[in-house]
Amino acid sequence: MEQASLQSLIELARDPDPAARQALSQHITDICLQAPRQLNDEEKEVAGHILLRLSREFETQMRADLARQLAASARAPKQLIMALAHDEISVSSPVISHSPLLDEQDLVDIVLNKTHEHRLSVAMRSGITAAVSNALVESEEADVLQALVKNKSAEIAGAAMEYLVSESKQLPSLQGPLIARDDLPPVLVQKMYSFVSDALKTEIQGKYDIDPEILEAAMRSAQSAQKAAAPTAAEHSDKNSKAADLVAKMYASSELSLNRIIGFLREKRLSLFLEGLAVLCELDSRTITSLAFEGEGQGMAVVCRAINADRSQFATITLLLERARTGKAVPAARLQAVCQLFDTMTADRANGVIEQWRLRSKSSGRSAA
Repeated sequence: MEQASLQSLIELARDPDPAARQALSQHITDICLQAPRQLNDEEKEVAGHILLRLSREFETQMRADLARQLAASARAPKQLIMALAHDEISVSSPVISHSPLLDEQDLVDIVLNKTHEHRLSVAMRSGITAAVSNALVESEEADVLQALVKNKSAEIAGAAMEYLVSESKQLPSLQGPLIARDDLPPVLVQKMYSFVSDALKTEIQGKYDIDPEILEAAMRSAQSAQKAAAPTAAEHSDKNSKAADLVAKMYASSELSLNRIIGFLREKRLSLFLEGLAVLCELDSRTITSLAFEGEGQGMAVVCRAINADRSQFATITLLLERARTGKAVPAARLQAVCQLFDTMTADRANGVIEQWRLRSKSSGRSAA
């Protein structure tokens, strides 16, 4: 930055007149976009500090104008772009959406530390990576998830995609956008076929090269599983009282540990396993039973993270439950995907989900009464 330009900026910065502020904003834009030569890294750093300090004195509307003009620039100082990206949403939105200077970690930091509106802007940004998508999925905000799924340029990794498909049972607004994506794996298409509307079933049949008999078999399998759940629940109810009494005594005497509960599962004492896990995470046994035998392990990943299970304990529970459900081993790809979900989920996030399940269970209990 030439000395004359710097002196001109300083003089304008000292002048409180609105016209001077507008001229200062235009000078900053000109330096970033129309400099006669590309600034080297050292010059960019110096210029960035100066421009950042000056831009902080602007009113919101002027910062918004500056952000809009610099949003697509690859020549603007990174410090200035970062400040604008972390500003209030009326300022930051165009920068988050378009700036080529924001890298993967910058975007993840925005998702983790800024507002819901900032996350929504990130979700709509073109070409976001799997790591950014994972951070957005962890927000569990319905409109953010919908924006992410609608963003066909976003890379969504296997575990995150499985989670989104699972969530789409409760969030039908995700179903259409998921089916419209080109990267939805056929196995997840088959899973969705069992619960989406007839219109979406027709769309699946028209878009995906999957044998209709396989799709119908997937739906029949899901329906059979629901019917089979009734006698299983009744059988569990018969054993529930004795199992609950024993678990309560163990808990009162501090004998109830996660390893002991896993031992119940190894011993095929399923009622004790379910009651013990329900006590540790303070959920009712009906909810735990549903989480244990529905889906592909995502619910149990939340439960295990909330009760501070380690990865080995979670993997053991996943393997033993699959053996109890199907008599078979967990496919390696699914085990890897659900373990990755467990690894990336924070305890705070898991406990937040658990609290929502508690509230939903209480509400369901009141409705039934």
